[in-house]
Order: sequence, then C-alpha cells, then structure tokens
Amino acid sequence: MAMALVAAMANGDDGGVELERCDPDRSRRVRRAALEALAPPGGLRSFPRDCPLHEDRDVWKMFEDKKTKKRRTRWTCGFCRKQFRGEKYLDLHMIHRHAGEGRHGADVCLADLYDVLQVDAFEKAMAYDRKNERWMKENKLCRPWEAEEWKGECEAVAQQCFPTEASRASKHMHHKFLEEVCAFHSCGMLGQPYATLAPAHTAARVLKLLGLILSLLGVFTFYGLVFVERWQARTHGDLRRVTARDRTWFEKLRRWMWAQVPDTLRWKYKRM
Repeated sequence: MAMALVAAMANGDDGGVELERCDPDRSRRVRRAALEALAPPGGLRSFPRDCPLHEDRDVWKMFEDKKTKKRRTRWTCGFCRKQFRGEKYLDLHMIHRHAGEGRHGADVCLADLYDVLQVDAFEKAMAYDRKNERWMKENKLCRPWEAEEWKGECEAVAQQCFPTEASRASKHMHHKFLEEVCAFHSCGMLGQPYATLAPAHTAARVLKLLGLILSLLGVFTFYGLVFVERWQARTHGDLRRVTARDRTWFEKLRRWMWAQVPDTLRWKYKRM
C-alpha cells in the first residue's frame, strides 16, 4: 500500500474500493482534519479533482450525508428510514444493505490516509496540547522504513492537493503542509505537527471563559444578597411585616434566589 495507492489516486483510476474494507470512523476523522485544517475556503470540493481529499472521491461521503442523528442513541438511515441505537450499527447496516448505492467515481478510502496525514497529531493539536515534545515517543515503536513510506505518500498528497503552479495561496499551503505534516514523518522528530494549521478555536475558549465569569458572578451576587439581608435583619429594629407590594425588585430577586437553594443547604446556613 505504498506509492501504488497514491499513484492510482493521482490517475483517478477506480481502484474498486470496497465499503466494508474502509473504516468509517477513521474516514470521518480524516475528513474532519482535512476540512478544518487543510481545505480551501470553498470546502473539500475546492480541491483539485486529482486530490484524494476531494469530496467526490470519498467512498463514505455519500453515506455520511444519508445519516440523520436525532439524538446520541438514535440514528436514521436515509436510504430505508430504519433507525439504530448507535452510529456504528448504522455503518454496519449501510455496508451490508446499501454498499451498492454509493457515488459513482468514488475511489478513495480516507481511512488509508489516516497515518499519512497524522490525524492523531491533528486531534492532539485541537485539544490545545501544543507542548514541544518528542512526537514519536520512545515507548512507541518507530520503523524508519515505514516513516519514509508515509513521508513519500504525504508529499504526493501535497502535490495533488496543493499544486505549486496553481496559485500563490496553493503554493503557500503546499510548503506549509510539507513543513507541518510531512516533515514529521521521521523517527525522533521534535515538535508538534499542525502547529498553525489546526484552528485555534478562539470562539470556544471565549465561550468557556464567559460561562465561568457568569457562574462566579451569580455565586457572588447570591451571597452578597444573603449578606445584605442578614445585615439588615440585625441593624433594623422595625419588626413590622413587609407586604408583597412593599417589597422592592431587589428584595423579590433575593427571595427568589433563596428559594432555589436546597433545603439541606438552607438548614446548614441557618445554623452558622
């Protein structure tokens, strides 16, 4: 499965990829890495037709489009409308029942490119782990001949998907892909693949930070209201009953927040 696979993909020959021999989970992970880190603004269809990452050449893409997820434990087949409790069961159903209904001309199993594109490194980069570490760790068997084979296939993918003669942007991406992906197919290579190609996910970080700030603000507000209420109870000698009409919006908010506290916590607080 060395350069022959890449050569067949480059020529656009239908290698007769069987659906049952193509791992759907790995194909999804390769597709995600290609879409988020490598694809042009127009998506996977924007790649040259010779590129193995082109959407029309993906043997699983049409089947993925036929899936409907209602919740985590309910998936629906778009071909026959049968329902399944998990995506892996739906994958098996499509392999055994609908394998012949795939897109004509789809001849690439993206799972074959999993190691070539170092998808595990992409997922590591997406997890915000960008420490400068030895990628091929000592406890992981490194075969130099295998690394060289993957590097050759990686360089072939770079030329097919990012031809240097196409445009300035394609040429820039070609060199970036070689530096951040292909160069790391080497035993003892230091650094982290996809160092800048993996999206930073700034929006996700901002949302997490905003959620933390709002949670802390809610906690401080609640205890501040409780402190004000206890302070007023100790310093004011007027014991006349306050009616609902006399309460301010601040007092109503405090009483509502106090009502949300579980009874066990109220009991502990009153004993303080």
